[in-house]
Amino acid sequence: DVSIRRLHVRKYGPKKLETMIHKNEIVGTNTEMLKEFTRSSGTLKPENIRPKNILQDAFTHVKKQFSKGLEDYEWMLRQLKSIRQDLQTQNIEDEFTIQVYQYHAKLAIANGDIGELNTCLTRLRDLYQSVPSSDEAEFRSYHIFYCMFSGQDPELAQLPAEVARLDVIQNAIRIYRIYKRNDYYNFFKIYQDQCEENCRLMDLVIHKVRYVALCALRKGFSPPKRKPSTALPVVDSDDQVPTL
Repeated sequence: DVSIRRLHVRKYGPKKLETMIHKNEIVGTNTEMLKEFTRSSGTLKPENIRPKNILQDAFTHVKKQFSKGLEDYEWMLRQLKSIRQDLQTQNIEDEFTIQVYQYHAKLAIANGDIGELNTCLTRLRDLYQSVPSSDEAEFRSYHIFYCMFSGQDPELAQLPAEVARLDVIQNAIRIYRIYKRNDYYNFFKIYQDQCEENCRLMDLVIHKVRYVALCALRKGFSPPKRKPSTALPVVDSDDQVPTL
Protein backbone atom coordinates (compact mmCIF):
# COMPACT_ATOMS: atom_id res chain seq x y z
CA ASP A 1 0.00 0.00 0.00
CA VAL A 2 1.39 3.39 -1.02
CA SER A 3 0.31 5.25 2.12
CA ILE A 4 1.88 2.67 4.45
CA ARG A 5 5.06 2.67 2.39
CA ARG A 6 5.28 6.46 2.67
CA LEU A 7 4.99 6.20 6.44
CA HIS A 8 7.82 3.67 6.50
CA VAL A 9 9.95 5.85 4.24
CA ARG A 10 9.49 8.79 6.63
CA LYS A 11 10.28 6.57 9.63
CA TYR A 12 13.28 4.65 8.29
CA GLY A 13 14.39 6.66 5.26
CA PRO A 14 14.29 5.29 1.70
CA LYS A 15 17.78 3.78 1.76
CA LYS A 16 17.36 2.02 5.12
CA LEU A 17 13.95 0.75 4.10
CA GLU A 18 15.34 -0.80 0.92
CA THR A 19 18.24 -2.30 2.89
CA MET A 20 15.83 -3.82 5.41
CA ILE A 21 13.74 -5.35 2.63
CA HIS A 22 16.88 -6.67 0.93
CA LYS A 23 18.02 -8.31 4.20
CA ASN A 24 14.59 -9.86 4.71
CA GLU A 25 13.95 -7.38 7.53
CA ILE A 26 10.53 -6.93 6.05
CA VAL A 27 8.26 -4.02 6.91
CA GLY A 28 4.73 -4.94 5.87
CA THR A 29 2.54 -2.63 3.78
CA ASN A 30 -0.67 -4.71 3.58
CA THR A 31 -3.63 -2.84 5.13
CA GLU A 32 -6.17 -5.67 4.98
CA MET A 33 -7.16 -6.44 8.55
CA LEU A 34 -8.07 -10.11 8.04
CA LYS A 35 -5.89 -12.53 6.11
CA GLU A 36 -6.01 -16.30 5.83
CA PHE A 37 -2.97 -18.26 6.95
CA THR A 38 -0.85 -19.64 4.11
CA ARG A 39 2.55 -21.25 4.32
CA SER A 40 5.14 -18.86 2.96
CA SER A 41 7.01 -19.91 -0.15
CA GLY A 42 9.46 -17.99 -2.28
CA THR A 43 10.41 -14.34 -1.77
CA LEU A 44 8.60 -12.46 0.98
CA LYS A 45 6.89 -9.33 -0.28
CA PRO A 46 5.94 -6.35 1.94
CA GLU A 47 2.59 -6.00 0.16
CA ASN A 48 1.59 -9.46 1.44
CA ILE A 49 2.47 -8.71 5.07
CA ARG A 50 0.56 -6.54 7.53
CA PRO A 51 2.48 -4.02 9.67
CA LYS A 52 2.19 -4.01 13.46
CA ASN A 53 -0.62 -1.44 13.71
CA ILE A 54 -2.81 -3.44 11.33
CA LEU A 55 -1.98 -6.66 13.24
CA GLN A 56 -3.06 -5.02 16.49
CA ASP A 57 -6.41 -4.09 14.94
CA ALA A 58 -6.78 -7.60 13.55
CA PHE A 59 -6.03 -9.19 16.93
CA THR A 60 -8.63 -7.04 18.69
CA HIS A 61 -11.21 -7.82 15.98
CA VAL A 62 -10.79 -11.60 15.92
CA LYS A 63 -10.98 -11.78 19.73
CA LYS A 64 -14.29 -9.91 19.67
CA GLN A 65 -15.66 -12.11 16.90
CA PHE A 66 -14.77 -15.27 18.78
CA SER A 67 -15.99 -14.06 22.19
CA LYS A 68 -19.38 -13.20 20.67
CA GLY A 69 -19.64 -16.68 19.18
CA LEU A 70 -19.67 -15.32 15.61
CA GLU A 71 -16.74 -17.52 14.54
CA ASP A 72 -15.55 -20.99 15.54
CA TYR A 73 -12.15 -22.19 16.75
CA GLU A 74 -10.99 -23.32 13.30
CA TRP A 75 -11.49 -19.81 11.92
CA MET A 76 -9.81 -18.32 14.97
CA LEU A 77 -6.88 -20.71 14.60
CA ARG A 78 -6.25 -19.62 11.00
CA GLN A 79 -6.43 -15.94 11.89
CA LEU A 80 -4.10 -16.24 14.89
CA LYS A 81 -1.57 -18.26 12.91
CA SER A 82 -1.69 -15.61 10.20
CA ILE A 83 -1.04 -12.85 12.77
CA ARG A 84 1.80 -14.85 14.29
CA GLN A 85 3.29 -15.42 10.84
CA ASP A 86 3.34 -11.70 10.02
CA LEU A 87 4.88 -10.91 13.40
CA GLN A 88 7.64 -13.46 12.94
CA THR A 89 8.32 -12.46 9.34
CA GLN A 90 8.98 -8.89 10.49
CA ASN A 91 10.97 -10.00 13.55
CA ILE A 92 8.55 -8.20 15.87
CA GLU A 93 9.34 -9.39 19.39
CA ASP A 94 7.66 -7.18 21.96
CA GLU A 95 4.80 -7.08 24.46
CA PHE A 96 2.20 -7.33 21.69
CA THR A 97 3.80 -10.50 20.31
CA ILE A 98 3.73 -12.02 23.80
CA GLN A 99 0.05 -11.09 24.17
CA VAL A 100 -0.78 -12.90 20.91
CA TYR A 101 1.06 -16.09 21.88
CA GLN A 102 -0.27 -16.10 25.44
CA TYR A 103 -3.84 -15.65 24.23
CA HIS A 104 -3.42 -18.43 21.67
CA ALA A 105 -1.88 -20.75 24.28
CA LYS A 106 -4.88 -20.36 26.59
CA LEU A 107 -7.26 -20.80 23.68
CA ALA A 108 -5.43 -23.99 22.69
CA ILE A 109 -5.77 -25.34 26.24
CA ALA A 110 -9.50 -24.62 26.25
CA ASN A 111 -9.95 -26.40 22.90
CA GLY A 112 -7.60 -29.34 23.54
CA ASP A 113 -5.28 -28.28 20.70
CA ILE A 114 -2.05 -29.79 22.04
CA GLY A 115 0.00 -29.13 18.91
CA GLU A 116 -0.67 -25.38 18.90
CA LEU A 117 -0.21 -25.24 22.67
CA ASN A 118 3.28 -26.69 22.32
CA THR A 119 4.11 -24.25 19.50
CA CYS A 120 2.97 -21.25 21.54
CA LEU A 121 4.72 -22.32 24.76
CA THR A 122 7.97 -23.00 22.90
CA ARG A 123 7.87 -19.57 21.26
CA LEU A 124 7.02 -17.87 24.55
CA ARG A 125 10.03 -19.43 26.27
CA ASP A 126 12.24 -17.79 23.64
CA LEU A 127 10.44 -14.45 23.86
CA TYR A 128 10.71 -14.26 27.64
CA GLN A 129 14.49 -14.20 27.36
CA SER A 130 14.38 -10.74 25.79
CA VAL A 131 10.92 -9.37 26.63
CA PRO A 132 9.85 -9.23 30.31
CA SER A 133 6.31 -10.30 31.13
CA SER A 134 4.37 -10.38 34.39
CA ASP A 135 2.65 -13.56 33.14
CA GLU A 136 5.86 -15.50 32.51
CA ALA A 137 5.48 -17.81 35.53
CA GLU A 138 1.92 -18.78 34.58
CA PHE A 139 2.87 -19.90 31.08
CA ARG A 140 6.07 -21.59 32.17
CA SER A 141 3.93 -23.60 34.59
CA TYR A 142 1.77 -24.73 31.65
CA HIS A 143 4.93 -26.08 30.03
CA ILE A 144 5.62 -28.19 33.14
CA PHE A 145 2.09 -29.61 32.93
CA TYR A 146 2.56 -30.25 29.20
CA CYS A 147 5.70 -32.27 29.95
CA MET A 148 3.60 -34.74 31.98
CA PHE A 149 1.71 -35.51 28.77
CA SER A 150 4.64 -35.43 26.34
CA GLY A 151 7.15 -37.20 28.55
CA GLN A 152 9.69 -34.43 27.91
CA ASP A 153 12.08 -33.14 30.53
CA PRO A 154 10.63 -29.86 31.92
CA GLU A 155 14.20 -28.61 32.45
CA LEU A 156 13.40 -27.22 35.88
CA ALA A 157 17.04 -26.32 36.53
CA GLN A 158 16.90 -23.83 33.64
CA LEU A 159 14.05 -21.80 35.11
CA PRO A 160 15.06 -18.26 36.09
CA ALA A 161 15.54 -18.15 39.87
CA GLU A 162 13.07 -15.30 40.35
CA VAL A 163 10.42 -17.28 38.44
CA ALA A 164 11.14 -20.72 39.95
CA ARG A 165 10.39 -19.57 43.48
CA LEU A 166 6.88 -18.29 42.67
CA ASP A 167 3.87 -20.23 43.95
CA VAL A 168 2.45 -20.97 40.49
CA ILE A 169 5.69 -22.69 39.47
CA GLN A 170 6.07 -24.53 42.77
CA ASN A 171 2.52 -25.82 42.41
CA ALA A 172 3.23 -27.15 38.90
CA ILE A 173 6.49 -28.79 40.04
CA ARG A 174 4.72 -30.47 42.94
CA ILE A 175 2.02 -31.91 40.65
CA TYR A 176 4.62 -33.02 38.12
CA ARG A 177 6.53 -34.94 40.82
CA ILE A 178 3.33 -36.45 42.22
CA TYR A 179 2.49 -37.71 38.74
CA LYS A 180 5.97 -39.12 38.10
CA ARG A 181 5.94 -41.20 41.29
CA ASN A 182 2.43 -42.57 40.55
CA ASP A 183 0.95 -40.96 43.66
CA TYR A 184 -2.65 -41.19 42.48
CA TYR A 185 -4.11 -40.30 45.89
CA ASN A 186 -2.47 -36.87 46.06
CA PHE A 187 -2.94 -36.31 42.31
CA PHE A 188 -6.72 -36.52 42.64
CA LYS A 189 -6.69 -34.63 45.93
CA ILE A 190 -4.78 -31.65 44.53
CA TYR A 191 -6.76 -31.73 41.26
CA GLN A 192 -9.81 -30.32 43.04
CA ASP A 193 -7.99 -27.10 43.98
CA GLN A 194 -6.56 -26.23 40.55
CA CYS A 195 -7.63 -23.50 38.13
CA GLU A 196 -9.48 -24.41 34.93
CA GLU A 197 -6.36 -24.38 32.73
CA ASN A 198 -4.43 -26.63 35.13
CA CYS A 199 -7.32 -29.09 35.31
CA ARG A 200 -7.53 -29.28 31.53
CA LEU A 201 -3.81 -30.00 31.32
CA MET A 202 -4.03 -32.60 34.09
CA ASP A 203 -6.91 -34.19 32.16
CA LEU A 204 -4.39 -35.09 29.45
CA VAL A 205 -2.85 -37.71 31.75
CA ILE A 206 -5.72 -38.46 34.10
CA HIS A 207 -6.56 -41.74 32.34
CA LYS A 208 -3.04 -43.00 33.13
CA VAL A 209 -3.40 -42.02 36.78
CA ARG A 210 -6.78 -43.77 36.98
CA TYR A 211 -5.23 -46.93 35.54
CA VAL A 212 -2.49 -46.89 38.19
CA ALA A 213 -5.13 -46.35 40.90
CA LEU A 214 -7.30 -49.23 39.64
CA CYS A 215 -4.33 -51.59 39.48
CA ALA A 216 -3.41 -50.71 43.07
CA LEU A 217 -6.99 -51.20 44.28
CA ARG A 218 -7.32 -54.52 42.47
CA LYS A 219 -4.12 -55.75 44.02
CA GLY A 220 -5.21 -54.60 47.48
CA PHE A 221 -8.63 -56.28 47.41
CA SER A 222 -7.75 -59.49 45.57
CA PRO A 223 -7.83 -62.58 47.85
CA PRO A 224 -4.47 -64.31 48.35
CA LYS A 225 -3.84 -67.16 45.94
CA ARG A 226 -3.78 -70.64 47.55
CA LYS A 227 -0.95 -72.90 46.59
CA PRO A 228 -2.12 -76.37 45.43
CA SER A 229 -1.42 -79.17 47.91
CA THR A 230 1.31 -81.59 46.89
CA ALA A 231 0.67 -84.11 49.70
CA LEU A 232 -0.76 -87.50 48.62
CA PRO A 233 -3.96 -88.69 50.34
CA VAL A 234 -3.61 -91.57 52.82
CA VAL A 235 -5.43 -94.79 51.84
CA ASP A 236 -6.03 -97.54 54.49
CA SER A 237 -6.95 -100.32 52.07
CA ASP A 238 -6.98 -101.07 48.39
CA ASP A 239 -10.79 -100.73 48.26
CA GLN A 240 -10.90 -97.16 49.64
CA VAL A 241 -11.22 -94.33 47.21
CA PRO A 242 -9.64 -91.17 48.47
CA THR A 243 -11.77 -88.07 48.78
CA LEU A 244 -10.08 -85.07 47.21
